[in-house]
Amino acid sequence: MSTSTTQPHAPGWYPDPAGGTGMRWWDGQGWTGRRAIASTGAALPPLGPQFARLGDLLGRLLLANVALSLGTVLVERVVHREVVFQALAVAAIVLLLVTGAAWCAWQWRMAVSAPDRLRREPHLHIGAWFIPLANLWLPIQNMNELWHAYEPHDARGRGSSINLVVPWWTCWLVSAVGGALGLRTLLQGEVPDSYLGIAWGLAAVLAWFVVRRLSWRALLYHAELG
Repeated sequence: MSTSTTQPHAPGWYPDPAGGTGMRWWDGQGWTGRRAIASTGAALPPLGPQFARLGDLLGRLLLANVALSLGTVLVERVVHREVVFQALAVAAIVLLLVTGAAWCAWQWRMAVSAPDRLRREPHLHIGAWFIPLANLWLPIQNMNELWHAYEPHDARGRGSSINLVVPWWTCWLVSAVGGALGLRTLLQGEVPDSYLGIAWGLAAVLAWFVVRRLSWRALLYHAELG
């Protein structure tokens, strides 16, 4: 990775010392987290109050998934009727679909307004979730790119916070596979293991942290551009 040997004197946009084709803002004292894809004239669709509301909605839906998962585990210990678990499974599926729709809208908006050049177009950020087998690794690549696009970096391209995308994705894969097996068990008239609900709850908690962190960084970036 290339680094600049001389520092600019006046504040302004300069070639990113971390390399690539982007520009980075020099504030007169040091390199900041403000970046542009190619030039100062590149206009990005701004993120504002509407995006903030979308991020808050997605956050609440993820927390609702956590509550439902933990509630299912507690109900399993007291109630032993198949109809109850079927009702909870239907509620979980409906909530998952609504959460998925909000997630797709949120991720698409993040990709459209990303300050860095992304490997894939915004519509492919959404489509990657629906491609069999490829959806085991393409979504985490996309989310990693978004994480680094909005996270301030130093001149060597190193971020300042812990990347939560990998632990979230690991829990998501475990809970997705476990959830499919659990649904099959439920349809066979048996009660799924409680660890499935715990795994999904943990994945939703980590997803909440990812959404909150990325939404905050994205809003801060666009506020600084204004």
